[in-house]
Amino acid sequence: MLGEKDMLKCNLKTILDERGVKQTFVANRVGVTKQTIHGWIKEKSSPNLETAFKVAKELNCDINDIWKYEEDKEE
Repeated sequence: MLGEKDMLKCNLKTILDERGVKQTFVANRVGVTKQTIHGWIKEKSSPNLETAFKVAKELNCDINDIWKYEEDKEE
């Protein structure tokens, strides 16, 4: 089960910057708002699994390249 400190680390901003892709472009392609993408980048929220896979497909990369799960090691 996910603990309070377990989270997904988002590498989306780096990938977008490396590819010269705008947040708005990805948002429009996967059916979310630019604000939603921004929330993921700032790690304020996370996409559902279906949307995460859509983002990875749009960027032609593995979902694990964009989001990495990190567990809280202090248990």
